[in-house]
Amino acid sequence: MKHCDILSQKMTKSLAFVAWLGCFLLEGAPALQAHELWIEPTKAHITTDENIIADLRIGDMFVGSSMIHLPGQTKQLAILTGDGMHPLTPRAGTRPVITLQPDTIGHIILIFESTDSYVRYEDGQKFFSFADKKGAGWVRDEHAASALPANDFVERYSRHAKASLSAGSHSPGQTLDSVDRQLGMEVEFTILSMTNQTGKAGETALEILLTYQGNPLANAPITLFTRAPDDNVSADRYRTGDRGTINLPALAGHDYLLDHVTLRQINPATDENGAMWESLWASLTFSGPQH
Repeated sequence: MKHCDILSQKMTKSLAFVAWLGCFLLEGAPALQAHELWIEPTKAHITTDENIIADLRIGDMFVGSSMIHLPGQTKQLAILTGDGMHPLTPRAGTRPVITLQPDTIGHIILIFESTDSYVRYEDGQKFFSFADKKGAGWVRDEHAASALPANDFVERYSRHAKASLSAGSHSPGQTLDSVDRQLGMEVEFTILSMTNQTGKAGETALEILLTYQGNPLANAPITLFTRAPDDNVSADRYRTGDRGTINLPALAGHDYLLDHVTLRQINPATDENGAMWESLWASLTFSGPQH
């Protein structure tokens, strides 16, 4: 067989796969779409001679599959340190998505934003159940009031994830300088402050801000997933305060995933796939101090 024939067959198979993937994303991904996406470092506290290694994961209850790097589905991948923000450009197919040597001591934020994806709900009840789970029960009534079809409609969604980790060591009672800041994400968690609690062995107090289009989201529903040292995971529901903030303790040996979804109705005439709703997913992972 000629080289050009082999190449032609490979291209045909690649195009077929891309077409299948696009159909899958639009037609068959309701179960996947309802899951959280987060950045998970292998270690939340590293020494200056260790690499930062972090997976991009999708799943439920803080348990999920490790994803590969897909440039076409990545809007932004970056690291934020005291020296500023720097884009990351791993090769397509890389897993873990992030592996790099830190060049700074202190607080570090990893950032991932996805491009838009779509899911078709042949059964509208699956979408309304998802909205209920994310604290947006009003969606059901608004959908009906807008005379939208009860079934067979499209939703657009995107992910906006951060992960907090540190390089070097910190002493009890020390207020850590958070390098986190608002980065212009449509929906976003931002760590305002972190303090190692004096007199409380192995606990860090965090103040976290939730914003939508740069403005504080007051009284917004959020879910906090906590993974204990024995890998047991629990989920607790909270709401942000009047200033869009929440104060949380982080215990030594525990990992945390903060999750929020903003849902909004969109005009299907303005979307290439005729989506009627859009969900914007925000996540933040962090851990308690080292023992």
